[in-house]
Amino acid sequence: MNHSLAVSMQQARAVAAVATEAVRHDGGPGRVHRALDAVAAVTGCDAVVLAAWDPVRREHRPVERWGYVADDLADGSGDIARDAGYQLARRTRAPLRLSDVRRRRPAMDGVLALDRFQEGLTHCLFTADGRYTGVLSLNTFEGGPYDEARLATVVLAGPFLAEIVDVTASLRSVAAALPPAMPAVVLHRDGEITALGDRPVCEQLAPGSALLARARLRAPIGPGVAGFLVDDPAGRLAQVVVVRPGDPGADGALLVGLAPATPTLSRRELQVVALIADGFTNPEIAERLQVSRHTVATHLGNILERLGTPTRGAAAARAVAEGLLLDA
Repeated sequence: MNHSLAVSMQQARAVAAVATEAVRHDGGPGRVHRALDAVAAVTGCDAVVLAAWDPVRREHRPVERWGYVADDLADGSGDIARDAGYQLARRTRAPLRLSDVRRRRPAMDGVLALDRFQEGLTHCLFTADGRYTGVLSLNTFEGGPYDEARLATVVLAGPFLAEIVDVTASLRSVAAALPPAMPAVVLHRDGEITALGDRPVCEQLAPGSALLARARLRAPIGPGVAGFLVDDPAGRLAQVVVVRPGDPGADGALLVGLAPATPTLSRRELQVVALIADGFTNPEIAERLQVSRHTVATHLGNILERLGTPTRGAAAARAVAEGLLLDA
């Protein structure tokens, strides 16, 4: 689908209005309303939901929603990430129209029941540097399929909406997204730390700790979230979350949090997938862990099944993305 068609002056103004809100970091919740109003004006939509992707909890959380009623919610609690239609929109990075959904039948019904709407779209939001930050869905009661100009407007506004809902935009927004009971600190460039409000104190996050040193080594190069697993003092698995905010004013500071972990993989499977991610072959893993090659193959089969991945490379990539690598 080609979205390079020229947009009207009204649609260009709408994109400019969204762009303005994206750089208005002190605009508070009002900037979300204003940005969505601009999009609604050119799409003629009657219902909108804008959701942010929480990279720490790995789930979507609504930022703004209006126009839908209780009967429009398919199950009342589902995450759109489970929808085949959403997954298609995320892979293609192009708006998926409701009229296309009905024609092609990729089930976009895990969260919203769309029978009473005539048209709509779902568009996944990516920042200019390629990070996924959320999703926009909108629907209308009347009218034919959205034309190319309207779709182009949504595509052009997408990166600015992505900036608006970016949970990692600042240390403040990241801290607000963390679970309240999660111990976390701000780790500054010079090694000093700043406590975050009334969060629990954790010795592993004390200044100069080995965990903070490892967190700095594993931090993402650019804005984003990284994670890994460690043993807590009691020998239980814990997940370390390391966030580098996009705000240049953070001056290289990181937010580091620690929470109990309940991974879907066993400890041995975590060891195997970590070695796969480091480039070890099955025979090398068997020698390193002092087990048979057959045992390694069995572990690998379990890993692929539990992570829902087709290959060892895909399993390693998912383990990295979800912070499942066990730090030795």
